[in-house]
Amino acid sequence: MTAAILGVTYLLVPSCFPAKLAGQRTTALPTAGQEKRPETSSNATGRGGTDTPIGVGSCLLTDAKATVCATQHDLEIIGNPTDPCAQDGLVRYLGGIPGTEVLITGPRRASDGVAAGYCVTPLPSGISTVRSARGSLTTGRAADAWRRCTDANTADDRVSCSVPHTGEYMGLAPGTGDCVKSFEDYARISFEEVSDHLALSRVQPSEEPTISCLVSALGNDKLSASIRDLRTRALPLS
Repeated sequence: MTAAILGVTYLLVPSCFPAKLAGQRTTALPTAGQEKRPETSSNATGRGGTDTPIGVGSCLLTDAKATVCATQHDLEIIGNPTDPCAQDGLVRYLGGIPGTEVLITGPRRASDGVAAGYCVTPLPSGISTVRSARGSLTTGRAADAWRRCTDANTADDRVSCSVPHTGEYMGLAPGTGDCVKSFEDYARISFEEVSDHLALSRVQPSEEPTISCLVSALGNDKLSASIRDLRTRALPLS
């Protein structure tokens, strides 16, 4: 009887019943014991690491936990598990030219943690670890820490080009074996312009499978920076 009365009232006096606005949604109230949980961010934060999904360009701590690249980190992912994990891939990730750049570090497969199977690279000392290394070979003097140089005084053929050194490696011009051409492609100047101060030789860097060219300072001189894209700059002798 009550329902019938209400139905008649609605037909005769519809203003007694508030209309539902167009597009208005009804929200169910939580039942006892229910709580609305905050949404979780998909970004890694802080040195504590995260289990956030990762991919090429992600940054990692030494314990293989992911972290944001704007915080201190130790490794970066440069390739997927299905990609070759080779030096050319690292050079491309850093913005360099495969076959031209010789680097102080190399990539490896991560064996455990969230990045297991991915190709990762450690970051060399002397670079900023609070930003991504992607494109680092295009950043001028900051790129020197990635390049591989030598120190004949200590017989060390794996030193950073960002510190004083006696020689610098560069890729051997493919198909020619010509280190003069390699130097001129690398430094963007004629070798004749600097031949009074530098010498060229073909060598095989330790733990490398291929021959490279080595440009060395003559006498007791040392180089204080990389000669990559030297162009019109003064030769960095010290």
